[in-house]
Parts: sequence; structure tokens; C-alpha cells
Amino acid sequence: MTKNIWPPQELVDSNVDTSYLAYLRPVGRPLLQFTSGHFPEGTISSPHYHPCIVLHGCLNGPIEFVTRSFRRTLESGQFFLLPPNEIHHWESLGQETTSTVGLLVDARNPGRWPPNTGVVDLCRRLEELVDEPKLFSTARNPDLRAIFWQAVDILTLDQPCNPLTINSVLWLLLSLVADELAPRTSQPDIRGEAAKRIRRLLLTHVYDSPSVEQIAREAHMSLTQAKKVFVATYGCGIKSYLNQLKLYQAKRLLGDSRLSIDQVSKKLGFSSSAYFCRMFRSRTGQTPSEFRKTLLGKQD
Repeated sequence: MTKNIWPPQELVDSNVDTSYLAYLRPVGRPLLQFTSGHFPEGTISSPHYHPCIVLHGCLNGPIEFVTRSFRRTLESGQFFLLPPNEIHHWESLGQETTSTVGLLVDARNPGRWPPNTGVVDLCRRLEELVDEPKLFSTARNPDLRAIFWQAVDILTLDQPCNPLTINSVLWLLLSLVADELAPRTSQPDIRGEAAKRIRRLLLTHVYDSPSVEQIAREAHMSLTQAKKVFVATYGCGIKSYLNQLKLYQAKRLLGDSRLSIDQVSKKLGFSSSAYFCRMFRSRTGQTPSEFRKTLLGKQD
């Protein structure tokens, strides 16, 4: 899904494209590729385009991102969303090897998805919203920053995690991007902003065991109000959402064979490893030990 075009003569004369693909993770349609490229010092890549929407970002910079209409220096955590057929190339002009991340999204051909998955609707939204290059900086949005770097972690793991996790994280990333692009209403969504405030608190408490009452106090809301706005926005309770966050972190931590099950449990703030194991099994169908063996490819 990448198509090269004949580069301008000044690029041909200036340097050789020494970039290379460092990581690639398989993803499910309509996502097509999830990759990371490395660009040694002095690299100027060949201009090319993709016949689909593409996310191109910087993992460590600076690196120049160039299209026909602009040139932009990207730093770590900044990325562009490009419409189909937007010609572009990279220039790594510093003294260090830089690295990038890329994700192709064939939004025009999402395939068959049940309506309640939201995949087809998200593809439609992206097609409408990405009519020109759109720049994002994760430094400005804590939620976007967290999920962007989680996606990068998954991409660069030596032992790839399960495909469902990869695709889930990428769809969450694209969903947050679409929300960033959506036109702002003249009236603020007070309930939605309150729920987001609670969610940000849960992200900061993922390694603790706060009560719902504590979260409500920190969000400057009554317990009843906090529960109501969160369920209305995210469709689940505050404690249930926190456990989902803990479950995701648990899966990441279980990939580190140096940590015992008990250490993972304590790190995530569970009162006991037995309770952690029960929660993990009820939500995944596997014990933490069984999940770790699957993740690391170990056999009994």
C-alpha cells in the first residue's frame, strides 16, 4: 500500500535513502500495517504516497517531515494523519539515527463489522475528517499521550503480545484522534468533561487501590454525581474501568519474566495475589501463570 514516485532531482543528487524497517506487527483489516522505521544520519527518503489514510509519527527526533506544501520538524510524540495519496518523505539531518512509527488505515474498505463495534463508523468519521494533513502533539493531551506510547511499547516488544491487544490499542488511539478532530460544539459537554477528569484520575491511580469515594473527592464531585456521569459517558462503573486498566497493565507486567506473580499483584495495588489471580482469570479465562506461558511461548 506504499507507492513510490520519481523523486525530485535535488533529492536524488543529495543523498541515498538508507532508512530501514525496524519493527512490523501484523494487524487486522481495515488496519494494514503497523511499523517503525529507522533513519540514519543524513537519510533523505524517497517521496511516496499511500492510497489510504496513514499515521506517520516521530519516536525520537528531531526529524523533518516534508510534503508538497509544507516542511515540519517533528519531535518525539508528534505525528501526522495524512489523507490518501498525500506525497511525502522524511529527512534525518541530525547526527543521530531517528525512528518513526507508521499505521495504514484502509478506511474506504473497512470490511464487515457488527454495528456495535464502532469500526465502520470510525472509518467513516476518519474519511470525513482527514481531508488534509492533520498534526497532533501528544504532549497536549494526557489520554492521547498514554495510548500513543502504549501502542509504541506493543510495536517494539521483543515478544509480540496477542493480536486482540494490538488491535484494541490501535483502535483506541484512532478513536482519540477522531475525537480530537471532531468540530467543537458551542456548548461545553460538562458531563463528558467531568467523566474525562475521573478517567484521568484512574490512569494516575492504576498502581493504587483507591475507593470510588476517594476518586469522587479528587474529582470534586459527590459520589452519586461521579458514578452517574462516568456510566453515562463510558458505559461502565468507575471500579470496573479501573480494573480494566489494571488488567491491561497486568498483561504488560506479566511479559517481564523477572517479576513474580506476587510482585505483579503488589505493584498493581491488589490486597493479595489470590484476589489478583481470581480477577485476572474471571476477565481473561486464564490464570496469570497460564497467560505468561502463552505470552512467552513456553510449554509445560
